[in-house]
Amino acid sequence: MPQLLRVGEVDIVPLLEWQGTFITRGTLLPSSDAAEWSDNASWLDPTFWSAQTDGVPLHSRSYVIRSDGQLILVDTGIGNGKNRPQVPPFNGLDTDYLSRLCDEIGDVEAVDVVINTHIHQDHVGWNTRLVDGQWRPTFPRATYLLPGADYEEWNRSRGSDAGADEVFLDSVLPVVDTGQASFYTGERVVDQNITIVAAPGHSPGSSVVMIVSAGESAVITGDIVHTPMQLAHPEQHLVFDADPVRAVSSRRTVLAAVADAGSIMLPAHFGRAGGLWLTRDGSGFSIAEWVPLTAE
Repeated sequence: MPQLLRVGEVDIVPLLEWQGTFITRGTLLPSSDAAEWSDNASWLDPTFWSAQTDGVPLHSRSYVIRSDGQLILVDTGIGNGKNRPQVPPFNGLDTDYLSRLCDEIGDVEAVDVVINTHIHQDHVGWNTRLVDGQWRPTFPRATYLLPGADYEEWNRSRGSDAGADEVFLDSVLPVVDTGQASFYTGERVVDQNITIVAAPGHSPGSSVVMIVSAGESAVITGDIVHTPMQLAHPEQHLVFDADPVRAVSSRRTVLAAVADAGSIMLPAHFGRAGGLWLTRDGSGFSIAEWVPLTAE
């Protein structure tokens, strides 16, 4: 049964697409301290890290939001049937994600807005699906909100990275070609409860989604963090960060705002479902409490 989080008058449902391990701690966070992870194995292992293999279990997760009369989908995961040889577990993926999404929302035509927090293969995949041999927008009525800086960068660099080109061609351009794309930069108000806020570094247009309603708040943090250990050490950059210096700055800014406002943090990739409250802890942050999800 889907799990629900209510923030003021906004309903949020996390939707898991995929879970598994394809990368080690040392590769994901090149500057991380192996001994410190071992010292924290009591709570990291096995949900967030395997002490035996050094692997980091990750989730691919979307968020379904009902707000101000709209149905909004934040990030669309990996997608089915996409050619992704660079990450073998994502290559030719075949899951029941879309059927479970439709169980939740009724039909793909119910989606009013799709928000991509950034243009990476595991956040734009279900923007499209294969129909009669062509990649078509999965959500025919939706406006797709895409980060303009990412689009410009990927479009400019076409031809330099075959893997990136494939993602661009099969999951981004089809929604542009149908006129469904709308590009955002900086801050973009989606409705009275939801605002997209820039958090560049992981990618040029990397962003977070802020939900504020009836005195409560939450932040969908996209890829500013991949593991809870980055909460304690925001300075540890991801191997996937395009600009590590800006990514660290954005991570610190967002995490501080989440902790100071008492907002719920909603991560994309943590190996556990649910939101969490943060507290400041020295030069970093720690998990004060996990937010329980309730059955719909």
